[in-house]
Amino acid sequence: MTKSQRSLLLRNNSIERYKDSLKSEVVTFLQTYKGKFGDDNEIQMFAKWVIESKVIGPEVNIFTKNLTAHKVRSWEEFKVSNDTVNNVKKYLIQKMERYNKGDVYKA
Repeated sequence: MTKSQRSLLLRNNSIERYKDSLKSEVVTFLQTYKGKFGDDNEIQMFAKWVIESKVIGPEVNIFTKNLTAHKVRSWEEFKVSNDTVNNVKKYLIQKMERYNKGDVYKA
């Protein structure tokens, strides 16, 4: 395996770990809105949709810029911060005001 292949693998693994960690936080937070969802599967799908469509792209871009600027050294440092969790929660509070059962299936 070449160095670039190892780097890509590390990046992809770090991104997946990040998404899993954030999903756990989001699903836990969404339990307070359980009545707005049809079932636990809908909560899981909504959490995945939020992370994939609203969070992961900008977070990867910011981290990549920090990596390029040598503010961080490796994708191993790509972890969910408290600031990210708090910002996602703020977004979810606003989103849940407008959310109706089944909306995630329409996206």
